[in-house]
Amino acid sequence: MAEGDHSPNTVVPAVKPLPEEPRALRLTVEDITSQKLIDVCRGRPYGLLLKLDEMNNWMTKINDPKSGDDRGAWIAGYEVRGYRMDRVTSGEVEAESVGLSIYGNIQPQVFKDHLKRMSSDGMIQRFIPARINGEKNKMYQRAPTMVSNQREYEELVRMMRTIQVGEYSLSPGAEQVFDEFAQWQIELNKDE
Repeated sequence: MAEGDHSPNTVVPAVKPLPEEPRALRLTVEDITSQKLIDVCRGRPYGLLLKLDEMNNWMTKINDPKSGDDRGAWIAGYEVRGYRMDRVTSGEVEAESVGLSIYGNIQPQVFKDHLKRMSSDGMIQRFIPARINGEKNKMYQRAPTMVSNQREYEELVRMMRTIQVGEYSLSPGAEQVFDEFAQWQIELNKDE
C-alpha cells in the first residue's frame, strides 16, 4: 500500500469530546471538607447551604493550620466567586462559582473562644450571629409534620432555582435618578 493510501479500517475517526456529566440538584451539604466543597460546587453555579448542627467541630477544623482545610475556599463561598484547588492526591478541581450560605448552632462561650482565630483574616466578619432567647426555648418540641411548612419551603426553593436568569436595565429616566443618588451618596460620604 502506498503512503497516503488508507484502508477504511486505518483512518482514525474524529470524535467529539463528551459533554460534562449532568449533576443532580443539590441544595445542602453537612459534614464536608473544603476540597469536597469545591468538587460539589463544580457545575452547580447557584450555590449551597452548609447546615451544621454543631459548628464547633467545623470552626475547630478551619482554625487548625494542621487540618489541611483551606480557609480560602470557605471565604470564596461567601464572596460567590470561582475557585481552583490543586492537591497532590485529588489533582486540580475548579468550580466556576462557589456560593455558600452557612447555618449552624454553637454555644455562646465556644463561639467566643473561636473569635480571635476567626478574625485574623476576616472570616468571622462574614457571619451574622443570632442569639436565641433561652427562656423562650426551654419547652421546645418539634412541630408535628402536619403543621410544618418544610415540604412547601423546599418545593419553593427548588422552583426558584428553575427560574431562568434574566437581566434588567434601568430606563433612561431611572438611570438619571440613580446617578443623582450616587453623586449625593459620594458627597455625603465626603462630608462625614
